[in-house]
This record gives sequence, C-alpha cells and structure tokens, in this order.
Amino acid sequence: MNLRERIEFVIKIVEEFGKLDDKLLQSAQKNNSWFDKKSVMFSLNHWRNILNYGSLNKWLNNYDQTKFFKNKKILVLNAGNIPLAGFHDFLCVFLTGNSPIIKMSSNDSVLFPKIISKCISSLSNKVPLKLLNSVEDILCDKLIMSGNNISTQIVEYKFKNTSKLLRRNKNSIAIIKGDETDDEIENLGDDIFSYYGMGCRNVSKLYVKKGFSINRILKIFTKKFSYLSKNPTYLNNYNYYKAIYQLDGLKFYDGLFFIFKEDESIGSPISVINYEFYDNLEEIYSKIKQRSDEIQCIVSSNHIAFGNSQKPKISDYPDGIDTISFITD
Repeated sequence: MNLRERIEFVIKIVEEFGKLDDKLLQSAQKNNSWFDKKSVMFSLNHWRNILNYGSLNKWLNNYDQTKFFKNKKILVLNAGNIPLAGFHDFLCVFLTGNSPIIKMSSNDSVLFPKIISKCISSLSNKVPLKLLNSVEDILCDKLIMSGNNISTQIVEYKFKNTSKLLRRNKNSIAIIKGDETDDEIENLGDDIFSYYGMGCRNVSKLYVKKGFSINRILKIFTKKFSYLSKNPTYLNNYNYYKAIYQLDGLKFYDGLFFIFKEDESIGSPISVINYEFYDNLEEIYSKIKQRSDEIQCIVSSNHIAFGNSQKPKISDYPDGIDTISFITD
C-alpha cells in the first residue's frame, strides 16, 4: 500500500466509527466496565472530528517523507486504559509506511480489533498489520509502549536490544487563577471526569488560587457529572477512598460521588481530585518545572483550554516525544 492508499484506509476506519452498533458497544463494555457507551463515543467522535484527508496530509507534510516506507516492523504495546488507547501510535507507524504489530491490551480486546479487522477484511488482507494477544518470540525493529513503571521495566529487560519509546506514568494538572467563569469550571470537569479519569491527559491535580471557593467547584461538578455514580466500578472506588479517608481522620470535600482532597501529590486515585492552594503563579510555575517528569499536560487559561485536555490534536504527542521522528530516524 502506498501513502495515498494508507490514508484512504485510515479514512475508512474513521467512517466505521460512525457505524458501530449497540451490540459491539455492549461487548466492549462487558469486556471492560470503564468502556461504557459515553466514554467510547467520546473517543470515537474526537477521532472523527480531527481525522480527514486535509488534516492527515498537513500533518504528514511536516516530515521528510523520503524516510517513510523503510519496511520497519514496529511493535506497539497498547495500554487499554481508555478506548482506542494506542490508536495514535498505530497511525504514526502505519502512515509512515511501516508495519504495525499491535499487542492488544486485555482491557481493550474488543473495540479496536473489531473495527480494524472489519476494514482489513474488505481490502483482501492487503493491509500490513498484525493484531496479537501475545508477543512471545516476536521480532521487531522498534517498540512503542505506554504503561506503568513496573510494566515498562519488564519490557526494557525483555527487549533490551530493541530501540524503544517507553512512556511511563504521568498525570495532568489544572491551574485555577480565580477569574474563571462557571462555564470554564464546568469544562474543567470534562478534563477531570472524561473516561472516568483513567487517562494520562485527565486532570488529577488542581492548583487553586487562595480565596477561590472549592464549594463552587463542587456545586458545578455535582450538577453535571452525576452520571459517574451509575458506574458501579467507579462508585466502588469513591466509596473505598471515602471510607479510608474517614478512618484515617483526613479532611476532604465530599462531592457525593467524587472527593476533593488537599494533597501535594499530582497523581490521585480514581474518584479523587487532589488540590493545593497557592499565592502567586510564579510559585506554581516553579513547582511545575521541578515536577515536569510527572506531568502530561497543563490546563488553564494560558495553556490547554478548559475542556480540551482529552481532545488532543494529531500533532500532540504523548510526553512531548515526536513518535514519527522516533519511527523514521
């Protein structure tokens, strides 16, 4: 397949995103309770909005395409934390003319392979792509992985002689300067609660200007995001951490299905949002610089706009590492 054919195949995949029936959506949720219809459709609609002939060509034209089509076998280890995690890595490998070998996560073993397989079957298997459940005895030229620190250590050892792009645990933060509107605070809730907070681009920590009312945030979130309490797995997390904090005598704000806890940590458990008050922005920027290796992205009026952390552009690479450059170098 040449580049034009590969772009057409990606467009075909995107078209399939709009044709999923309830049976497949139910199957995806049965496999992973976090993948409810709302979360899956949020992911699918985002990809449909940003992928088209124009955007794909514009993106790829930023690179030296003489480095494309070197027939490299690139192993992609899917994370499976959110619907279609790893899809961007697939795009980078496939559209640069290389052969993706995708190890499916057990957490996303339905949605991604079903869609891809359906598209492949209509093209007489001309697509240079493998979907696997295991990587035993797999030989590859390069490897891409997003995962926790333990799993990346295992992969580092197992593929010690292979060129690797490894992404470890990161979380995202938001800065509230004190002049935000109710709409902006509501949009911040999308940054926190989309995918139930499972993604590295989900905000898990708030830096809040002293004097700003935490109760105001709670009131807005409680009104819009009550659907979270309908997911038993999510609610179990909330009840568990609420009980733990109560037993430990810790102070926290109870949103009835989420918790605000004053904590310096950037990462937080599902259903818990850490917050920290600050006096001036210089203080916060200093902290962010010191802890940049823990932060995926920043949401604020001066950074990623409220409500957009989980709506990355095609050129937004995880950890800020250009995946296409890694593949083609």
